[in-house]
Amino acid sequence: AIGSGHGAIVRSNYSGTAVRSDNSFQYVSPVFSGFDVSYLQANKQTKANNGASASASTGLIAQQSQFTSALGAYDLMGTKEASVSYTNGPLAARFTNLKEDTQQVGGSTGTVFTTNTLGANYALGDAKVFLWNQSIKAADDSVKTAGTTVSATYTMGATVLMAQTGSVKSSAGATNGLSSKMTSIGADYNLSKTTALYGRYESIKDEAKLIAAAATMDVNASGTRTRLGLGIRTAF
Repeated sequence: AIGSGHGAIVRSNYSGTAVRSDNSFQYVSPVFSGFDVSYLQANKQTKANNGASASASTGLIAQQSQFTSALGAYDLMGTKEASVSYTNGPLAARFTNLKEDTQQVGGSTGTVFTTNTLGANYALGDAKVFLWNQSIKAADDSVKTAGTTVSATYTMGATVLMAQTGSVKSSAGATNGLSSKMTSIGADYNLSKTTALYGRYESIKDEAKLIAAAATMDVNASGTRTRLGLGIRTAF
């Protein structure tokens, strides 16, 4: 989602799970010596009436009863995103600064969230290593997290092996000082250019309570869970 205009990182309940930031524009520069920059902006919308009930005489719309996030957000947070990327030879990297303004959105007090993200990968022959680092901070200190993951892939003919480990630490609220950690391994076996067998295994220990668990998932008191996936995929 970073740098694309897609709103996958959403801090406001009033933004729902929208794929894009509504009414946004984005500029992406040409590439100069491997560098390019981009900027996205979507202005905040706080136009819904915050009255407790609708009035037939005035024609006012009741925000609480006649608007629902299930059918679409009635207010939209303001979004500003600036990024710079570099691609040259075996190295590719991007840094993004994202600001999301939820103040007075949906009639709530709200705050401003700042998310800084760095992603990079480097190719070493048949191997490739990856780095991801992200920090999220709310202006009112209600949210403050920082996380890093490192990953690697190794290709041997039709087989691609992969591994990842990382953690996210919380520095706010009841989870201050706690971390959520994940370790995973996987493999793809390419049957053709479009079809592959795959396997994945993940172990997650969510002490910081940062991951929303499915209601049917068995999670113990420490937030530990494991997941195993086996299957076949095809692209066309």
